[in-house]
Amino acid sequence: MREVAAAAREHTEAAIEALFKSLADPRARVAAAVALLERGWGKPLQTVESNVTISGGIDAPIVPQSLEEWLARRHADLDAMGTTAGSAARRDTGETSH
Repeated sequence: MREVAAAAREHTEAAIEALFKSLADPRARVAAAVALLERGWGKPLQTVESNVTISGGIDAPIVPQSLEEWLARRHADLDAMGTTAGSAARRDTGETSH
């Protein structure tokens, strides 16, 4: 695929010149103008409208004020999920359960 792109790039000047010449042809003028504008300025931005419904809601994260507060919340989350990681982490850090 890279070989094709490299080969095409070798003909960039000729292709641009062909587009310029096409501007004089009434049948090809608009297509040539669009091609030149898009290559020089980029394609116009497109607006996409969507309607998204999220079921179950989203809980906004609460930013902890300290490392200790973050650890306490993380351990509580792990305990709520029924993992043993929360208890093990508290044991490793010397924290006690609230």
